[in-house]
Amino acid sequence: EPVNATLLRLFHEVTVEFKAAGSPEDYGEGERRQLIYAFAVLASVATSQITLTIEAGSVLIRVTIAVESAGTAQGLTSGLATSLANPSSASAVLGIQLESSPLIMSRNMFEPPSMPLSSTSPLIVDVVIAVTVTVPAFVLALLAAWLVRRWRSRRSTKLRSHQPAEIENVRRQDMEATTL
Repeated sequence: EPVNATLLRLFHEVTVEFKAAGSPEDYGEGERRQLIYAFAVLASVATSQITLTIEAGSVLIRVTIAVESAGTAQGLTSGLATSLANPSSASAVLGIQLESSPLIMSRNMFEPPSMPLSSTSPLIVDVVIAVTVTVPAFVLALLAAWLVRRWRSRRSTKLRSHQPAEIENVRRQDMEATTL
């Protein structure tokens, strides 16, 4: 069955990977912010559009820049390729020592939209609420009916057991009154 394209969100990103001198521990919070800022300036984007990953293996740095269109991604890829053409020019622009030329890639990706719970299954939620309220209420009603019936049954039994004795007492009293 074909995928409904209206349910997918297309997004674009440009990724720059390079090896830098030192170890991952050399890149604390300040150095990370400096790199993010440098790439934001190079790409003319907000720092919130930049994701920075630093991994071991010398120091493998991956910078991902989210952009709005494929055309913007292509233009950014070309601009970064010029600005970061070799390790020495990239080192000068970024303010860190690079050991390799940056690898710059552009890709388009699809992401399914996030769907809130209330819009995904309102019927199921309604059914769960109805069952959660109705079943205990029904059980309580059955229990109440059983208790009332039991109370009436005991009361009726007591009355029946007392009636013959009362009737017998009344008969005795009547007989005594007539014989006197």
